[in-house]
Amino acid sequence: IWDMSIRGFAREIALKKELRAAGIPFVGNPATVRPERGDKSDLAVLNDRSRYHFIQVKGCSVNNCRFDGDMKIATETQLTPGRVNDHPTQSRLYLASDFDYLALCIDPPIANRIGLGSGWAFCLIPS
Repeated sequence: IWDMSIRGFAREIALKKELRAAGIPFVGNPATVRPERGDKSDLAVLNDRSRYHFIQVKGCSVNNCRFDGDMKIATETQLTPGRVNDHPTQSRLYLASDFDYLALCIDPPIANRIGLGSGWAFCLIPS
């Protein structure tokens, strides 16, 4: 769990660094702009119409990926184990309304292996 937490933190930091470099305004604590379930996303990006888009950051689930031949990149979209969830069933599942985009962060070693360069690679996937 420690390794997973550190990697998740690094992905969020890398994405925020990319957003800053691109001049894209964001809020690092989405609960400040959406009190109800804002804590279920990792950041909120402000668009040019002053609307926030909520983003959940995830990495590759390497054991479920295939990097050679017919490539497949997979991720899991569950709440981190131990994280408080106020969903009536207390499951680790998100609600469909918890975030607008999933930011799939591909770590540098994997990005390099599949030809996306030597740094971080990011894919924004609408929820």
